[in-house]
Amino acid sequence: MSKIISRLLENVTWLDELSGFTTIFFIVFFILIVVGVLRMKKEEVEEYKNIPLEGNDTDEILKQ
Repeated sequence: MSKIISRLLENVTWLDELSGFTTIFFIVFFILIVVGVLRMKKEEVEEYKNIPLEGNDTDEILKQ
């Protein structure tokens, strides 16, 4: 199956440009996410870290 698809896509000239564009898009997006995470304040990280531990939602569900 992959041989058939590779033969069909051999003559597609814009496929190289598309793969380059998507690679650049991924790298830029990844760098933005990493910079955003590194710039987070410690208090905000602690808040996000404790989200699953806050509240008694599971206790209320178990009581019903």
